[in-house]
Amino acid sequence: MKTKKISLLLIIVAALILAVSCSTSVAVSTWAPSTSGIAGYKTIAIRETAPYTGRISGYGAYVSVRIDPYALAIPTDLYYLNSYYDTKIAQNVAKNTSGMIQNALSQGVFTVYNPTATEGLIASAQISGSRVSDLLKKNGVELLLTSKIESMDYVEYITIQTVKDAKGVISGYNFYLNQSASVTFSVMVQDVESLSILWQKNYSKKTNTYTTKIGYQETNGLFKWISKESAYSVEEMFNSMIRTFSTEIKNALTPHRISTSFELMENKKNSETMKKGLEYADDRNYGAALAMFQTEWEGTQNMAAGYNMAVMYFALAQYDNAVKMAETLWNQTGSPDVYELLANIKSLLKTQQAAIDQINGEKTAPQSANDLIL
Repeated sequence: MKTKKISLLLIIVAALILAVSCSTSVAVSTWAPSTSGIAGYKTIAIRETAPYTGRISGYGAYVSVRIDPYALAIPTDLYYLNSYYDTKIAQNVAKNTSGMIQNALSQGVFTVYNPTATEGLIASAQISGSRVSDLLKKNGVELLLTSKIESMDYVEYITIQTVKDAKGVISGYNFYLNQSASVTFSVMVQDVESLSILWQKNYSKKTNTYTTKIGYQETNGLFKWISKESAYSVEEMFNSMIRTFSTEIKNALTPHRISTSFELMENKKNSETMKKGLEYADDRNYGAALAMFQTEWEGTQNMAAGYNMAVMYFALAQYDNAVKMAETLWNQTGSPDVYELLANIKSLLKTQQAAIDQINGEKTAPQSANDLIL
């Protein structure tokens, strides 16, 4: 009896897995407005990110050793392990930040002057004695984005771990390189015409502590290197932290695409027309899928067919038809699933309209009037 119960349970689980795997999901892309509220601008120039020039906390010529020398004779080699940080990293991280910001703003909304072009315009103004803002305006620039690495901290040190055999007897010692980093950078957007600051924010991030096994010492004092190379690049530690802010900056400063998934509705026993429609939808042939669902709907008034028609209309950007179909189905069925679909469609269209209004609307009102260009 127990075996039969287990077999039945396995059959039920398999059926559920099959049902989930057979569901058809349709991803739909729409627009969302920027969270900063900046509106009406068409052209933005991005300055090169100013690198950090301060002292790096925890940085020295050699990696520090955090081992009690009275507890163990520390191998001399460990005291002269060169630091994994070098001064070129600050410049490289600043350059990477500039590129990240440029990519974040390249959403097809703004005409973007990249950092090289922007610095070229500013240099031309300085050479000619012109005001930077005048030269930027002459070249169609409406917004100027500046950024700066405000701080960079990097910590590295060596620790020890006792190794014991199966009987609990000490057989040697492992040595580990420990690395961690943190960074803060600021971003500011200015109206070139009014010189007012429209938006500014600081971003900060810390890494976990990354550990690399670098050496081993036997109980007789014999030491050998396992690796003098860190498994983790210091520059990549900083760059990976910087990259995590790309989406947030994109969302803050520019209308952007968002993706929403809709699950198509199925019957317990789909007709051949419905099956064909679902197959077309799986292949992203939404026009053909719509035709199949429409045939089913007109012939049977099948709620699943009408539901899927609304989704297909939305996926094909036939928004009025999507709303009309969902409203018709809601009025006829009163189904909670249909109501949820209708609400989602209307919410996404409202959000998209807000993004369109942001792109085509009046420019954001000035908040201050300080000349902070340069």
